[in-house]
Amino acid sequence: RKRPSAAAGVAPLVSAGALRELCLQRSPFDGASLAEPCVAIAVCTRGCPAHRLREWLFWHLAEGVRLVFMRWEGPLDAEQRLALRGPQDSGHLVLRSLPRCKHSSGFQAVMSRQLKFTEEAIGMARVRGCDFLLHLDDDEILCPRGPASRIPDVFRRHVGTTTKCVHFENLEAVFPFSTCTCRPFSRRAVAFRKPKDAKLYINGKSAANLTSPGDVFCSGVHHFCMHDRSYAVPSPEFGLHDDSSGCTHPACCVQEDAAVVLHFDSPSFQEWQGKFRARASANLTQEDQEELDIFPFKQDSINVLRKPGASEDEQAAVYRRYRCLPFWAGETM
Repeated sequence: RKRPSAAAGVAPLVSAGALRELCLQRSPFDGASLAEPCVAIAVCTRGCPAHRLREWLFWHLAEGVRLVFMRWEGPLDAEQRLALRGPQDSGHLVLRSLPRCKHSSGFQAVMSRQLKFTEEAIGMARVRGCDFLLHLDDDEILCPRGPASRIPDVFRRHVGTTTKCVHFENLEAVFPFSTCTCRPFSRRAVAFRKPKDAKLYINGKSAANLTSPGDVFCSGVHHFCMHDRSYAVPSPEFGLHDDSSGCTHPACCVQEDAAVVLHFDSPSFQEWQGKFRARASANLTQEDQEELDIFPFKQDSINVLRKPGASEDEQAAVYRRYRCLPFWAGETM
């Protein structure tokens, strides 16, 4: 059978009405859901397209996530507001909207704001009786590996344990080229690079276990920890609690293989342009440059978008090289 096109003319998989109907089927704290762990998500976003917003919310709410704490930087257009209305009205979404926010789009500045908001979300989640708080970006979905498993099932074995950080590996999506798409998470022919071949980060994402006795703190944007060390100078005294990628100490962090974070960075050429134009126009710091040195994809993207007179073809060549099928020679999926 002929596969559907990834062009803009393909109908979205999730409409605002379908998302609203899903939210109305179950309140965040109805009797049926109280038998399973209450999982919440903290996410920061800026200009997330409405079609990606709808699919992202639909996936996680359909998979059993109870609450989403969202920080939205910049204005909301009519389609974005419509996508958020159903989850907001039903109580599944707690939105912090900052329409006049014009903070830097530099890599470290963005991560600092993500870190601060996730720390605040830990308190908001505790007040609402949540058991776990998962930190994700708006281009990532948590996917249970078992066909009959939902997101709360993945966390069930960690309820009441001393584990502070439930960690998931991430896989990097690679797409058929499209100028734009209204199905960023649901297209066919998407494949995933093995971690050894990744062009982006491979240090995963985590959830804070709020049922664990005592405090839990962010440990960078990828982990959580029993110690508040995100802003502290690394010390031998704390060992793996101060790991450069975030806490990986076995007393805090458990790798959970029952689910994986799927990372759909820049699922279309237009979304890549929007994301990296913001980066290219930012005043990048020395720390930002260190990140660019690690990830040639980011450096090449910024270079071509800063290049005077760079053509669409030149820009598309960078996007195709790093984000699109076919795989590079020697890569495995």
